[in-house]
Amino acid sequence: MNRTPFFGLMQPTIRYCESNLNGWIVQPANAVSSLLISLAGIYILAKKHRTYSKHLGVIAIILGLASFFYYASFTFVGQLADLGSMYLLASLLIVAGLRNRKLSKNQSLGFFIFGAGIPLALTATIRTIGSFNIGIPLFAILLIIAVYLELKAAAKDKLNLKYFWLTFAAFAIGYLFWWLDYKKIWCDPSSSHYINGHAVWHFFNAVALLSLDHYYSQLKTKQAGA
Repeated sequence: MNRTPFFGLMQPTIRYCESNLNGWIVQPANAVSSLLISLAGIYILAKKHRTYSKHLGVIAIILGLASFFYYASFTFVGQLADLGSMYLLASLLIVAGLRNRKLSKNQSLGFFIFGAGIPLALTATIRTIGSFNIGIPLFAILLIIAVYLELKAAAKDKLNLKYFWLTFAAFAIGYLFWWLDYKKIWCDPSSSHYINGHAVWHFFNAVALLSLDHYYSQLKTKQAGA
């Protein structure tokens, strides 16, 4: 009988192309490629004196590690950790979009708690709508709110939106590969443990985070010149 160290734990609500192996890393391509996101976070964190770099870098590291745990274990607990870190990222984008309102530390913390905590609670309890994971539309809603707020803030701060749109272009390209993998359109069992659409999605997520950090670097530049 095929078993892993995580045998018996509840499985996640989404199944991608890569099949499960025995051992501590159940889906190696999906798990290892997740660490690209953490590497991007480490690089961002090394960029000193940049507005939001510290928070973005820490969340990126957490996101990569949570995603690694998700695919290494292929459990619902891992899926919740992965989605929770995604909600944290979206909450950071929302707080950044509200920067001109001069939020206090407690107010910013409140946005993080509610922005990540409520969707995480809904994901843990409702889990799916039909057969579709509820976490995906919840994350999309948070992103739409974040984009709306950022565009308003960017207009007031007179920021160049080039890297902002490059961030979402990378995210959109990555999502295309996510969809090809999810729908099993690109799904080659002979190579799925080395490279697959979901692993490419992780790569483009890392690129998107680096681009986002570059976009936010304008804020420090403008503050320095003020």
